[in-house]
Amino acid sequence: MKSTITFLTLCFFALITQAQNIEFTFANAEITNDGTDDYYEVDILVATVDNLADFKMGVGLLYINYNNAAFGENIKNNGHVIFSYPDGEDYIRNDKNVIGYYSGDVINDNTVSRVAYAFDQSASAGTFLANNVTATPRKLVHLAIKFIDSSLDPMIAFEDNETQPPGVDQGRDQFYTACGPFTDGIAVADCTNYPGTQLQDANFTSTDAVLSANKDLALNGFSVHPNPVKNRVYVSGGTVPKRIEVFGIDGRKLLDESDVDNVEVDQLNNGLYLVKLSAPNGSSQVFKVVKE
Repeated sequence: MKSTITFLTLCFFALITQAQNIEFTFANAEITNDGTDDYYEVDILVATVDNLADFKMGVGLLYINYNNAAFGENIKNNGHVIFSYPDGEDYIRNDKNVIGYYSGDVINDNTVSRVAYAFDQSASAGTFLANNVTATPRKLVHLAIKFIDSSLDPMIAFEDNETQPPGVDQGRDQFYTACGPFTDGIAVADCTNYPGTQLQDANFTSTDAVLSANKDLALNGFSVHPNPVKNRVYVSGGTVPKRIEVFGIDGRKLLDESDVDNVEVDQLNNGLYLVKLSAPNGSSQVFKVVKE
């Protein structure tokens, strides 16, 4: 009987541990102009959720989808993407004691419409003055992408699909707590002998990547279903959208219907798609839908 209780207790605590997590969100989305070009700009935030304890962030890797009709293909190679953390502003990537905690940002074109952003740890966990990821969302880094056509929807969204191509295998498992040495004092990170802990199944919420002028539709309570979908996507809530458009993840428009509350997708190949709903007032909202 005692062994049974012990086993059940261990299972209970295992479930609690698995539920603890981190979540990435967007904030402050806007279009800016540098005097010549228009840019989409947004902050990327991170926080603990589900009672995960505060911790020191180590290395990490994010995947972000975008509309290549708005920004062009391969925004790293075409020089249209900037990840930054301006001096004096409260970004995690700015954290430092006498030396900076992080270095070695790596930006790559993961696909023609998805960019990968990685940050590396340079100082040991013992160098960090305090935990920098807590239950209060904090800015990690700032993202800016130069438009080639700012009249088009940016369709910025985290990639959180790990199973259905063209998602990213283990894309939600790319974050670690800071590696050691763990004793107080300034030292270089040694992740081989003092590894951090992998944080698996991160949550990603892309709602606030939508430009403020396009958020009205979300307030009307629209949703799309089913998701995943086999034959037809339906829109619920609010009023009938003025327009339903379906885009491939590469930004190509595949379907365009007006004054309807559903659209046939049976002819599309299995994969991830973006469904854009446009309201009569000109506002819009984009949903990610998996066709299977």
